[in-house]
Amino acid sequence: MKIFTSYYYQVRNFYPWMIPIGTSITLPKWFYNKDYHQYIDKRGVLNGVRCKDLAMPKEYYYNHPEIQCGGRSCDRNPGTCKFLQEYYEYLTTCLDFSDFLQRAETCANRIKNAYKIKHEIYLVLVFFEPPQNLCSERNTVQKWFKENGYNLTELKYPINT
Repeated sequence: MKIFTSYYYQVRNFYPWMIPIGTSITLPKWFYNKDYHQYIDKRGVLNGVRCKDLAMPKEYYYNHPEIQCGGRSCDRNPGTCKFLQEYYEYLTTCLDFSDFLQRAETCANRIKNAYKIKHEIYLVLVFFEPPQNLCSERNTVQKWFKENGYNLTELKYPINT
């Protein structure tokens, strides 16, 4: 199993062995089927898998004044953004990285076995913003991974199989 980051728009380029993992509180409407369940799209990619642990708790997120930018490019410096600083604190104090990685491995193995996938599984943590937008939780998650000895990188396009 390998873990990467990407964004929802790129799911259209994924292969069946690449599992997009929603990291946000809200998700694109197409990411779930009409009953908010997981589904296999026309390319064989499993959609609707979500990691609630990586989403800031709702009660904090919706009441935070700095989220008004909605993740779009804003005039604030991501290095001084209070929301991103508190998101980092949430990751480092509320989540155990070893436990997170173990659960990710279990998830990857279950998906691989359930869908009889031969290729190594790629779990891809997806965000709304593209990597060029520095005002995104992506960089904070990558920092958290790096501090725990895992080099979490952006999935490169075009995808080489």
